Order: sequence, then structure tokens, then C-alpha cells
Amino acid sequence: MLRNLLLRTYRRLRRVRMESDHTTGFCIFCSIASGSDPFTEILCQDEEVVCFRDIDPAAPHHYLVVPHAHITDCTVLRPEHTPLVVRMANMGLAALEANGFTDFTNIRLGFHVPPRISVPHLHLHVLAPQTHMYDDAIYRCLATSHWFLTVEQLLRKLNPKDVLWSPGNGVGPSPKLPAGQNR
Repeated sequence: MLRNLLLRTYRRLRRVRMESDHTTGFCIFCSIASGSDPFTEILCQDEEVVCFRDIDPAAPHHYLVVPHAHITDCTVLRPEHTPLVVRMANMGLAALEANGFTDFTNIRLGFHVPPRISVPHLHLHVLAPQTHMYDDAIYRCLATSHWFLTVEQLLRKLNPKDVLWSPGNGVGPSPKLPAGQNR
């Protein structure tokens, strides 16, 4: 009971830290991506994207993948951003694999659509196993919701004529994992 109370309090305090400040131009995800946030462990990264654990996990494995460049959200993406979205998805899969999760048929990868975003910096939610998502997260991350786009749905919006990505098809470059982690 006390542990749960402490955990909820900690999450609330961290959530306050997660919010971006539009008046000063501060963005917590930009800070994390640049490596200047001392509270966030980077799981894997490359020259374009970085992956870390969500501070308020919705599943046993809940990671966020963000680009180093500040892009507000998925609604501003254009067809030329397709390689970035594929790279983010592949980074999420690599993070799952590096953390011992390999059942790629039981995952959910997607982006929240404004106004349902907590930080105005493009971020991919990597959730696994989707069959063990926590109750409140199931609603927030429904693939049939207008407020959540799976990677496949977003790629279809960006390139309606092409099927560019699915878990495990190997499209895109492999990310660099931190020292001591193997793929």
C-alpha cells in the first residue's frame, strides 16, 4: 500500500518534469535525446533517434522512441519523413529484443494524435506484450481509435500506395545499442 502511494507520487512528480514549457522553449524529450537529462537511461540510439523507458508504463515493456530533431507530433509529418518513422519503429523493435522480448506478434507500436499527447515532441510508443497492457492504457492505445495511429496506419497516411514496414521485415538500418547489449 505504502509502496503504491510512493510510486504514484513519484510518477506525478516525474510527469511534471515531463511537460514541455512553451514559454521558455524547453522540451524534455529534446533534453533526453541530447543526453543531458540525468534521470533517463538511454536503451539504444543512433544519429537520428533515441529510445528510453516511459516513466508511466502502460505495459511490462513500454518504451518511447523520439527523434533528435524537434518535430511536434505525427500530424506534421510528410512523405519525406517515412524513413524516420521506419527508423523509429525498428529502434523500438531493437529495444524490445535487447530487453528479452521477441514475440513481435504481441506488440503495439504507435503515435498519439493531438490533443492526446503529453509532450509536444514526436514520440513512438512501444508496448509489449499488448495482451498484458494495463487497463487504462488499452483505451488510450486502441488501434481503432482516432487518437492513436499505429506505425502501419501512419505509413499508409504518408504513402498511401506503398506498404513499407511491418514488424520483422528488416526494413531500415540497425540501431546502435549501448555497450554490453547484444542484438
